[in-house]
Amino acid sequence: MKVARRVSYNWRRRLVLSLFLLIGIGLVGRAVQLQYAEQEFLTAQGESRQLRTVPIPASRGMLLDRHGEPLAISTPVQSVWAEPKPLIEAQDRWPELARLLGLSRPKLKRLVLDRQDRKFVYLRRQITPDQAEKVTALKIPGIGLVTEYRRYYPAGAVAAQLLGGTDIDDRGQEGLELAFDSRLRAQPGARQVRQDRHGRIIDDLAQLRPPKHGENLRLGIDLWLQYHAYQELQRAVLKHRAQSGTVVVLDVVTGEVLAMVQAPSYNPNGDRSADPDRRRNRAVTDLYEPGSVMKPFTILTALASGVYGPDDRIDTTPGHWRIGGHRISDIRNFGELDLRGVLVKSSNVAAARIALDLPGDTLWETLDRIGIGQPLQIGYPGEAVGVLREPGEWVRTDQASLGYGYGLSATPLHIAQAYMVLGNRGVRHPISFLAHPQADGERMLPREYCDAVLRMMQGVTGPEGTARRVRLPGYTVAAKTGTVRKMVDGVYSDQHHVAMIAGVVPARHPRLAILVLVDTPRSGKYFGGEVAGPVFREVAREVLRLLNVPPDNRELMIQASPGGTG
Repeated sequence: MKVARRVSYNWRRRLVLSLFLLIGIGLVGRAVQLQYAEQEFLTAQGESRQLRTVPIPASRGMLLDRHGEPLAISTPVQSVWAEPKPLIEAQDRWPELARLLGLSRPKLKRLVLDRQDRKFVYLRRQITPDQAEKVTALKIPGIGLVTEYRRYYPAGAVAAQLLGGTDIDDRGQEGLELAFDSRLRAQPGARQVRQDRHGRIIDDLAQLRPPKHGENLRLGIDLWLQYHAYQELQRAVLKHRAQSGTVVVLDVVTGEVLAMVQAPSYNPNGDRSADPDRRRNRAVTDLYEPGSVMKPFTILTALASGVYGPDDRIDTTPGHWRIGGHRISDIRNFGELDLRGVLVKSSNVAAARIALDLPGDTLWETLDRIGIGQPLQIGYPGEAVGVLREPGEWVRTDQASLGYGYGLSATPLHIAQAYMVLGNRGVRHPISFLAHPQADGERMLPREYCDAVLRMMQGVTGPEGTARRVRLPGYTVAAKTGTVRKMVDGVYSDQHHVAMIAGVVPARHPRLAILVLVDTPRSGKYFGGEVAGPVFREVAREVLRLLNVPPDNRELMIQASPGGTG
């Protein structure tokens, strides 16, 4: 019996040892297979869990003023991203992460769980440096930081509408940011890195694509002039409790935009959801009937057509005129006026009579040549074209009202462009937001008649004119005021006006075309000369100083005197 039990135990021992031997052989075989046969596959699988392609940040190009002062720059900021799978495994850390990022726990949960099949998810874009440090200190698996760029505007509200803005990805959305987006936009590069399980980069392996920074663009804008014009305009808008105001300053020789401001404005570095009324650039998007600021072009057409000479007189008695059931009125009876007097007194009756004496298409051709009713072709988003109806669509009242600036519409920039052509003795240059444009000009109006009208317009700033407030010591000024009645509920209102003045300085050797428009002043004063005139004077004074333009009226170095209406 004892011998049988011993044999039975030996058999069991050999069986167990055989099983262990087989398992060992299997493990060794599997190890050999993994080491040699499947090495490439396993290596690739391991690296796929560690290797990542991450962007190399690139900066959007800067917008600079004509002297190189920054108007729009991109500053580096940190954004928080996550790899969902490792972050899901650390759900106990979510409350402190959500609290630091200013997210609710349900929102954080949705961000992660709804995108758990991805390898990269933004949790919070463009956080503060202090927040970035705290996020790093948490050391939560699957959480990392990436450098991005945020647009910053040093001039703030002063150039907000002109420059426009970008979205959170630094792509142009409005204004010049959108107009020049293809040149300003950056193209991020890419690099391959190895990361640990917490998402931290432990090895920088290779650059896959170099970053391409955006182009820096120098604008024709003078930042100090922009600031000065904004201050003067804002003061006028507040003083007269106006709806809004616009100033445009153009170089008549080059077509450069030297200043373009609007009030009220907004802070482009703050709330991006500012009132759309404050965000849009009214100088290029809003249409107005120009009113009396178009009268110089009626006079120019009358001279160029040969229908009128400088000394011909027009009878405006008794100060109003009815045509086709439409009453045209002056502020008082001016009696007989020569062409210069029509501008000085700003007679609607005389301008209407002149317009009706002209061949129907001649006034239309003049306005068409200076760009009224045409696209400006400046590439600015939201640009309005305006309305200048064909002569074949007119009746007599249409032609008469066109003589004093009604029955057509234009943006402030269109009106400024018209005065730029007049100031450049009939040569029209393309309007340019960039500094030092090289485009050639094209003659649109006869030089001799532009000179004649500029001389006449100097009388508007004289003692009897409507623009006495714009006189400048040492400089001649050719200007024209306008006080336009606004259309309300289909009829022209006696309570809603647009105060306007446009002009050229110096008048003898024109360098600048300036337009000032104040929309719906509600302080009791609404004439263009008294509301917009002082802004014109201060802007002209400053830009002449900045550009070092010499006086052209040394024999009459008189102090400009306040007073008058227009």
